Amino acid sequence: MSVLIIELGGSHMENVYTIVHLFYLKKQPVYFIANESLNNLIKEKEKISGIYLVPEKLNTAKEQLNVLRKIKSVVKEKNINTIIFGTTEIKPVRNILLLLPNVNLIGILHDALKLDSSPTFKYIYSLRLHKYIVFGNFIRNNLKKYPKKNLYPFFPVYFPKPAHNPLIKNPEEIWIAVPGVVKSERKDYIPLLKKILETKLPENIKLVFLGKADRDESEIKSLIEKINSIKKAVVTFDDYLEYDTFHNYLAKTDFILPLLKINEDFFYGNTRISGAFNLAYSYQLPLLLPTSYKKNTDLIDYSLYYETTNELYKLLQLISEKKVESSQIRKAYEVKDQFNFEEMADELTSFIHQP
Repeated sequence: MSVLIIELGGSHMENVYTIVHLFYLKKQPVYFIANESLNNLIKEKEKISGIYLVPEKLNTAKEQLNVLRKIKSVVKEKNINTIIFGTTEIKPVRNILLLLPNVNLIGILHDALKLDSSPTFKYIYSLRLHKYIVFGNFIRNNLKKYPKKNLYPFFPVYFPKPAHNPLIKNPEEIWIAVPGVVKSERKDYIPLLKKILETKLPENIKLVFLGKADRDESEIKSLIEKINSIKKAVVTFDDYLEYDTFHNYLAKTDFILPLLKINEDFFYGNTRISGAFNLAYSYQLPLLLPTSYKKNTDLIDYSLYYETTNELYKLLQLISEKKVESSQIRKAYEVKDQFNFEEMADELTSFIHQP
């Protein structure tokens, strides 16, 4: 079996890392077509039998047809029998789908709700795509209309590790990472920072915002400046983080705080996830989450919960005083089989081969 992974969405390399690694374990050749902007994020190239770059912008029919020609060429030349789309629900994929070679097609869905509700998926995608990869068992089980046997529950938790980590961490410090672009639209940065400014963070707690601050987030920047003028408690970055820097900080992190909005009641809901979940799984770290996320049974063994910003602050205090019992979470990571790469490789291969 030869597999071609196609990522035309300009992001989501986290899924590619895991899929490439799983096929590498099975000693099956993998080829990769991706936007040019992703070139610097392609890691462990020795695991990929061939890499083909296409333009970032694929808005016109001509640009999309050029990609289609490239796909057909690779499929024919490398005897590809399976194509996996890294981002399925985008226009370039939709527009070329019906013209693709007659091979096994599988799509990764970032919002699985589309399978239950989207006319495009019902009337266009269904003509060629019948099997999908979704993010975890919880999402798979919550899709009511689509056959479960055609859904693979995927945990993209393999991240190539940087060769060297130059970061020095005070052994007394506890690092709590908030991954992602610093933007208040979907995260509770402002309520938490206001609380910290009012009451201060415990001395041994350091918040690490692993993302560039959006230029329009003046209130967030102002709050951080005021907090750090008293004590350097919040680590921030002016530019987008390089891959190695991002993962070097995660390697030293103690807890992951996605900082998802409390009052939007389960935004990621039943059909999509935050990328922070997979980072926690990968580094086997406890997650700090709003109680609404207790609904997600994939998360519950690895999470500590809070209902309000005040409760989150109290949780940080308990963590500071080492009164939070996280050993059970660490143990859960050790005993769970869902993050075993050998088993994941077997399951994915079986899913691909099933009729």
